[in-house]
Amino acid sequence: MINLSIITPFYNSEKILKKHFKKIIPLAKNYPFEIIYINDASKDKGETIIKKLIKNSKLNNIKVFSLNKNLGPGTARNLGLSKCKGEYILFLDADDYLFKKSIFKLNLKLNQKLNNKIDIFFLGFEKKNNKQINLSSKSFSKKTIIKKYIKTDLDMNSNFYLFRRDFLIKNKIYFKKGFYEDIIFMLKAFCFMKKSQKFKFKTYFKNNTKNSITNTSTLKHLKDFMNTSKEKKTFYFKNKKKLFSGISSKDLQYGLRGDYCFAIKISKRIFLTKYQNKINLFYKRLINREFKTLTEYDKIVKINLFKQQI
Repeated sequence: MINLSIITPFYNSEKILKKHFKKIIPLAKNYPFEIIYINDASKDKGETIIKKLIKNSKLNNIKVFSLNKNLGPGTARNLGLSKCKGEYILFLDADDYLFKKSIFKLNLKLNQKLNNKIDIFFLGFEKKNNKQINLSSKSFSKKTIIKKYIKTDLDMNSNFYLFRRDFLIKNKIYFKKGFYEDIIFMLKAFCFMKKSQKFKFKTYFKNNTKNSITNTSTLKHLKDFMNTSKEKKTFYFKNKKKLFSGISSKDLQYGLRGDYCFAIKISKRIFLTKYQNKINLFYKRLINREFKTLTEYDKIVKINLFKQQI
């Protein structure tokens, strides 16, 4: 029985893979874990490096698979999910790491028979300048979690959770192609989960790497983010009665107004201010004109999107 599959996608990461492997190999040696690397069609020697490291380790629970075309971390994670055998899944980025002491406690937790129906474990994590809620340290109902999520009060990163593999497959929860792939994935995960559990120990460390996908902005990033806003609204209204009972569309609108401001921020980041008219037209179809001004973001929406005076 493999308790946990750790899935790590990588793209042009030859400079950090040796360091990453050095940190991950004790987990493969000492625990019933499976380590899966997914090469997202890198152009460097990353795959050669990782294959050599795996061969030298003489361990059969570390594997590497490859995509023929660079399709983004979401597609890479989906491939890992189709190949893995662990009861639980953890998505680890190549520039991040796990706290070893917490992994020991986590393994003990996963060995407990009572936990085999937990859909999602909320992990303790460390992330610089994090201003959003860490679910491992808070007690919320499922309804409140979903409400806070669509209002963008929760971190949308899928790295900070353990997912039961059968839960993801049964509910067809997979990552979308492109960037900002976590947003709809986590929305579906929270909506479909039946049982969750907090694991308060700090387990995951999220690095703020300069050239990471998170810190990179292109027109492709902007378009993918905007499409995610549309998908969020579509998913909400398609499943309003079944999955969003008691959650008002006002909460969704609150989050969409924040999305608009973030889209504008991305456009300024890549010096595409001329694209703002397209952003405005796009979000005018998603955001209701009438709302109470609650935040600074709301003021921006009133003034920039709807040309209203505050």
